Amino acid sequence: MCLYSHTHDVLYSVMDPKSQLYARSQIAALTSIDASSLNYWSREGILVASAGGGGQGSHRRFDFVQVNIAAIFGQLRRFGLNIGALRSLADVLQAAARLGASYDLHPSNYLTAAQIASALHRFRSGNPVLIPARSLNEARPTDLYGQAYSDWLMAKRPAENEDEVVNHLTGIANEYDLRENVIAAAEGIGPGQETCARIYADLVYDILAPGYSGGYSWLLALDDDGTWRIAFGEGAKFFDTILSEDPEEFGAGLFLPVAGVIRKVWNLKTPDEHRRERDGEYIKSKLSAAGITATVTISADEDENFSIEAPEAKEGAIEAALSGTRFAIRSKA
Repeated sequence: MCLYSHTHDVLYSVMDPKSQLYARSQIAALTSIDASSLNYWSREGILVASAGGGGQGSHRRFDFVQVNIAAIFGQLRRFGLNIGALRSLADVLQAAARLGASYDLHPSNYLTAAQIASALHRFRSGNPVLIPARSLNEARPTDLYGQAYSDWLMAKRPAENEDEVVNHLTGIANEYDLRENVIAAAEGIGPGQETCARIYADLVYDILAPGYSGGYSWLLALDDDGTWRIAFGEGAKFFDTILSEDPEEFGAGLFLPVAGVIRKVWNLKTPDEHRRERDGEYIKSKLSAAGITATVTISADEDENFSIEAPEAKEGAIEAALSGTRFAIRSKA
């Protein structure tokens, strides 16, 4: 991705947001935040440099997480928040950044590690940690129906040991990280860090695991004591999915489409664009394995499905190549 800033008359290339550190002039070009605000935020600790700033002529450099934090504050300053409110929220975001920098996990596993940490703390303190009473392979009783079956299925029991606590939260295997690495991170994170873990994951997901995140957003509320509450949600139906109290009880808040803000900074593809790209490559690979060279177009409208242009393919060859895949019924030569 090549970015050009008319304001600072600087031409620079960003191939991978996490591959370099950024000067304030570059952050200004990426976020459209004026340099004076960035300088002030840096002095106030709202942004934290990764390098530089140690003496005369030493220019501060910031990693991509700080660029994303700057973009978030660029949105929030439109509401006229004073420096105290900004600094209070910055404390929370920077704590999340420090937590994330301390461990090497897939973004989806920071929250899991934090949940394990809190659950283990409860268990070790002598408090019950409830887990499903039924195993996944336990046969359904033949005499239970309706609510009785639902109650049987949803029944809970206290975990008897730490392995049961961890297994409840991680499952038997983890898709992205070794189970022992997630547990080791949990031991280091400690209890009560779920909010920090979720914030960090939202700040980095589209950069570290592009194409697999949703439309994550935050609902921010500033309490009378100057502290912030954050409710997290996903997708277009945000208020149906926020992982917090009922929005009617949440109080006045600021809605922040975090994913949209970050994707705009880096000109990132949306999850749907990534999905279409992956689907197209998958179809092409299946056709190629059958000796078919084709151009595949995945429609943005799921109802229109996809199209394949393969002039040299024999009749029925495309259907045969895609037989047994989820594209088989929809395929067209």
